[in-house]
Amino acid sequence: MAKVYEPIYNQFCSEKDGVPIGPVADSDWLYVVPWGIRKLLNYIHNTYNSPWIMITENGVDVPNEGSMPIAQALNDTFRVNYYSSYLDNVAKAMNEDSVSIMGYFAWSLLVRITQER
Repeated sequence: MAKVYEPIYNQFCSEKDGVPIGPVADSDWLYVVPWGIRKLLNYIHNTYNSPWIMITENGVDVPNEGSMPIAQALNDTFRVNYYSSYLDNVAKAMNEDSVSIMGYFAWSLLVRITQER
């Protein structure tokens, strides 16, 4: 099945000046760009008169996780670093930019299982 979004997506979202915007996750459309969540939260804050924001899903699939030995998969530094950097940027948006965050939900394995059914 052809990806209709791919030409536009690749042109505007995956690179800047020929350089990838961040490491790619296992999904070919998902890049790790922690500063992006802060930028998006500030955009919402400034555009919509400072609403309370609920982040309902944020997460990443780990590159080649399905083919890793179990010990390597359990040493989940890619995902730990992802959440650490994204939550750091959410905290900066709250503490330095006065963005009102009312909640944060991590994307989880259970979400993926239900999507595959």
